[in-house]
Amino acid sequence: MIPKHVTEEWLAGFFDGEGCIGLQRQGIYGYYARLQLVQKDREILENIQAVFGGHLHHCAGPKTKYKTWRLAWHGKDAVQLAARLLPYSRCKQDQFTTFLEGVQYPPKERATFDQRLREQKREVKAA
Repeated sequence: MIPKHVTEEWLAGFFDGEGCIGLQRQGIYGYYARLQLVQKDREILENIQAVFGGHLHHCAGPKTKYKTWRLAWHGKDAVQLAARLLPYSRCKQDQFTTFLEGVQYPPKERATFDQRLREQKREVKAA
């Protein structure tokens, strides 16, 4: 049974505190989009997955201190989820906006976008 509290508003708040927004270069033509949540509590991620989809994986490895789980959205799924969460996000609204702009930048304008990303990273570090 899916908890009724797992809404876009709730997930935006949860994501503000626990989520990771990734925009990675992919070749010379674009960016690879990824959103993810990592938790020790598998059940909460399963509840989120039941409503919003995504891929749930066990995080294992020699450097993993705790048994953790990762729920991730990639490509178009990540872009669609980011667009749904943007209006409700408080802490990561700028990051969601940059993320959504970045996946649409044409290759000829990538240098301009890369500069904006660098400036935004400096602002975050300074805060």
